[in-house]
Amino acid sequence: MKRYLFIILKREFKNEKDKISDSHKKILWINKSAPSLGDSLMDLSSRVLIESKNIDLLTDKKNSFIYENDDIFKDTFHETRDLLGKVYDLIILDSYSTRTIRLKINFSQILILFLCLDFLMGQK
Repeated sequence: MKRYLFIILKREFKNEKDKISDSHKKILWINKSAPSLGDSLMDLSSRVLIESKNIDLLTDKKNSFIYENDDIFKDTFHETRDLLGKVYDLIILDSYSTRTIRLKINFSQILILFLCLDFLMGQK
């Protein structure tokens, strides 16, 4: 409930999309909610569903080395400052955690977000 209230207060609900369209070509995937290696591997396994897109990854520092030479992720980052100057059509959040929402807001308040969890498990 707290997270949904945070989204409402930050007016992020208006940016949420329920699907990735053809117009979403350059995508940033934020994977910071569960920094354990197992969770990261499981959460990012669905990237094969959108491998035709140009996808960058922002993840935890201890996991970033795993994805540096990934066939699907073009670039891998672990610091938001490394994203300066990058332009994206869509941001995928791995969860509605306050941490990932704050990262998205700090990076861009105008970009559309897509919640991976709703896509894979069905919307609430």
